[in-house]
Amino acid sequence: MRFDDDKNIQNRRYDRGLEERLPINEFAEEAYAQDFHVSFDMYIDQKLRGTASIHALMIAFGKEFTDDQFGISRTYMIENNPYYLRRYNEKLSTLDLGELWNQKTSAIALVTIVKDAEASGNIQLGAIKELNVIFGITVIDENGKTKAAGRNFADFYDDVAKERAKRESAAEEVVDKQENV
Repeated sequence: MRFDDDKNIQNRRYDRGLEERLPINEFAEEAYAQDFHVSFDMYIDQKLRGTASIHALMIAFGKEFTDDQFGISRTYMIENNPYYLRRYNEKLSTLDLGELWNQKTSAIALVTIVKDAEASGNIQLGAIKELNVIFGITVIDENGKTKAAGRNFADFYDDVAKERAKRESAAEEVVDKQENV
């Protein structure tokens, strides 16, 4: 979408007074949606990508439309506007679900949860488990339990013992070199 379009509310709102810049009831009117179809279509695109309504409002219409107490009201009005309902259904019918959700978008969503400082530990742990399955680090067995992919604890302990032996061997070589100097 072009931001220099006259039908984008972000470009027109600065030419008007405060009441016209931050409308509330107009968001429910089809004529208003047609006048600012670029912003409404941008909102629809964000919703079809799974963006939360208040964030879609901020992206498509501008931050100031979410700064007052009417942001949520605007989203309800938009999502019940006849223009929105018609265009949303049109765009939904042509949406490629493979673009909307795939292994990469799933992984990004899960990594976002893992790194979210506000998410609870249980939520983050669940996301980590899912990521481990996606990337083949773990598998889910026939009993629904998670286990290392192709490995078990004996393999883990063998690896630990091998690493310890390598470190000890390297330390012994250092001692031998120092004694021979």
